[in-house]
Amino acid sequence: AAAIAVAAPAAVILWLAVRDDGAARAPALRGDAPAVIEVLAPIGAVAPPIELAWRPVAGAVRYRVEVFTVDGRPVWSREVAAPRVAWPADVPAPAPGAELRWRVEARDGVAVRAASPIQPLRIAP
Repeated sequence: AAAIAVAAPAAVILWLAVRDDGAARAPALRGDAPAVIEVLAPIGAVAPPIELAWRPVAGAVRYRVEVFTVDGRPVWSREVAAPRVAWPADVPAPAPGAELRWRVEARDGVAVRAASPIQPLRIAP
C-alpha cells in the first residue's frame, strides 16, 4: 500500500491510504464510529424482574446503560462494570404492557469503544 498526500485550500493536508487494487480510503481514526455491542437479553416481552444483558467488549472498563421512553424521555441510566444490569430498585417498575427503549455503550475510561443499537424493551402484559 502507498500513501498519497492531497493538498487542499488553507494548507489542509489529507492522507489517504491506497489499497493494492488502487482504491483510496481514509485511515481509521479514534473518532470513527464505535463497534456494535451484541445484546443478549431481553429478547421479546419480559416480566419483572428485568435484567438487561449484552456480550462483553474487550478493553471496556465500564458500560453506560440508558433506558428511555419511545419518545426519548429518560427513565434511568447507570454506569456498571459487568455486562448486565438489573432494573434499579430506586426506579419504579414499568407498568405491564409498557413499551420502552434501551441502549448500552462500552467505555474504556477515555472514549466509547462500542455501542448497541437502540433496543426495544417490552414489558409483558
